[in-house]
Amino acid sequence: MERMSRITAALGDHTRRLIPANTAHRALWARRRKAMEASGHRYSPVGVRPAGSGAAFESALPLFEVLLKACGLYAIGHRTARNIRVRRIELAYANLPERFDGYTILHLTDLHIDKFEGLDDVIVSAVNGINIDLCVMTGDFRAADDGPFEQIMAPMGRLMDAIKPQDGTYAVLGNHDDHQLGLALERRLGVRLLANECDVIQRGDAQIRIVGADDVNRFYTADADRVLSGDCEEFTLALVHSPEMATEAADGGCDLYLCGHTHGGQVCLPGGRPLVTHLSVNHHLASGLWQVGDMQGYTSPGAGVSGPPVRFFSHGEVTVFQLKRKHRG
Repeated sequence: MERMSRITAALGDHTRRLIPANTAHRALWARRRKAMEASGHRYSPVGVRPAGSGAAFESALPLFEVLLKACGLYAIGHRTARNIRVRRIELAYANLPERFDGYTILHLTDLHIDKFEGLDDVIVSAVNGINIDLCVMTGDFRAADDGPFEQIMAPMGRLMDAIKPQDGTYAVLGNHDDHQLGLALERRLGVRLLANECDVIQRGDAQIRIVGADDVNRFYTADADRVLSGDCEEFTLALVHSPEMATEAADGGCDLYLCGHTHGGQVCLPGGRPLVTHLSVNHHLASGLWQVGDMQGYTSPGAGVSGPPVRFFSHGEVTVFQLKRKHRG
């Protein structure tokens, strides 16, 4: 409660939640999510398949790590994985309210913050001192895709203490996150979880809208389509773990779509071309800036790693977006 009071006091008059979490919706979401987590299946926009359908790839990863060590490449890749950069991107929008001109958003994704010792220190060091208005996180907080999550709460708490966004922190879950983890981030660390929900950030008489879809790579439901298809004229930021709902979000009138999941490939060919993306659709949106219709999007390589803790021809990052108002004429 003391931590929540500090967070609320820090927000001041900068934000007002016009759309509080709906208790009935959240309870229904939690029941469905729990059932899906226990089902042994993967639910994606292209259908349902056994969760173990990628077992051959997963079983090959330890061998890949052994080969890297034998070739003397593991240490190089691990040093690269620890080299997390801050990338700054400026985007302009004609429908961005004047009061939000220059608005800054810190995007964190695929932290996998318990993957290797010291990763949390590197991430905290990267974000420390960055002046932002809003922080958004698009899932995959832990390394494993099931099991305990208590081990990430202390490092996540340190990360939240290092970030001081005027308008708070919003998050959606990824395919490595269960519903209990998301609720713990919200209740204990003051993160605003968006589980197929929307919210509004207000500055005076102007506002922008935030919509957040639950993970669609492993836990897709039609609620993700519904929350992204608001067809709203005001500036709308969409948070989704992966780029697999980009077309639906663009059709729904979203302006900016932030996601991760792919790690930018993590192990890439020279030039940064991903070898593996783990996407069911939209493979061409696996990395960097892109556009679908009138909507701009960004697939971040994320700060953490999965599988062997290495990167080749890719870098982890935290991303700072500055939104500018595009003046007509």
